[in-house]
Amino acid sequence: MPDEGAPSYQDMLANMQKGLRYIQREFGQDARPRVAWSIDPFGHSSSYGILNAMFDFDFFVVGRIDFQEKAARFATKTMETVWRPSRSAEGTSRDIMTAVLDPLQFYSYPPGFAFEGDTKTWITDSNVKDRADAFAQFIKKKAAGFATNSLLVPFGSDFQFTKASINYYQRPSISKSKVKFKTPHFQGSLKTPIRSDKIWP
Repeated sequence: MPDEGAPSYQDMLANMQKGLRYIQREFGQDARPRVAWSIDPFGHSSSYGILNAMFDFDFFVVGRIDFQEKAARFATKTMETVWRPSRSAEGTSRDIMTAVLDPLQFYSYPPGFAFEGDTKTWITDSNVKDRADAFAQFIKKKAAGFATNSLLVPFGSDFQFTKASINYYQRPSISKSKVKFKTPHFQGSLKTPIRSDKIWP
């Protein structure tokens, strides 16, 4: 994710190229990211949406959009959409599948499951059933705002997820409620709505 604060199109392009070249040089072509992750900037320009499509990302995740639009999308199960940042580009490769992080969780841990810094949230043999049930109830509330059966459930937050051993030890306990952990992807359908607009405030 390049800086979206006040850069020019050329700056965003150069920043993206530099980042992708670094990943390819250090980790190889197979490590190239397929998901554009832009969860904290306050709004997104059409230029950035077009760049993500041009760089062949499959999927775009955003976090901060107008709170009224986010609430309306959650209520109508339209948290996933196809963003068409250029109205003149209909039917071209400028469209990009986009998901908005929901208002129940945003980009932090699920409520009550921030494993770092608070051992009271840890899952043990004595509380695993209750914790799995609590997680399942949260997922049901979250799923109410989505039209697909694949949900993006972030684990981490600002200045957290620094102790991988704690997080990776705890997550398998949650999976007893039949949760599959995997990298983000999008399962779109013909019913996926299209958002045609130059900006996403």
